[in-house]
Amino acid sequence: MDTLTKIIFLMNERNYDNQMLATALGLNRQVVTDWKAGRSKSYKKYIYQIAEIFGVTVNYLLGNEESEPEEKEKSNPEIEGLDEYEKKLLNAFRQTTIDGKLRILNAVDEITKEIEKNSFGANSTFA
Repeated sequence: MDTLTKIIFLMNERNYDNQMLATALGLNRQVVTDWKAGRSKSYKKYIYQIAEIFGVTVNYLLGNEESEPEEKEKSNPEIEGLDEYEKKLLNAFRQTTIDGKLRILNAVDEITKEIEKNSFGANSTFA
């Protein structure tokens, strides 16, 4: 599989449309459309970012590895220390769309603010 075919495969596998990948890369949707249509090979300039977005190695995208590497988190000690709920949340986050990720992050921000507000109020001598 060539690099572009792998990118398209990953887009399909992870439910990314042209707009979502373009947004993640800070590009116009037409740029990704042109890649997929074979009108441009500028994706090569973004290979590191694309690898990061999809959680694969650059070597995999370039064809230097035969298959998609096993989940990167298996070799990451920070991931190994997560409980099952945290792993499930991380996996769901990785598989959602860019819009879904933004919604999740906004919800986390709101929850964090509420926790900080309640913690401050409970521990404050001024409350």
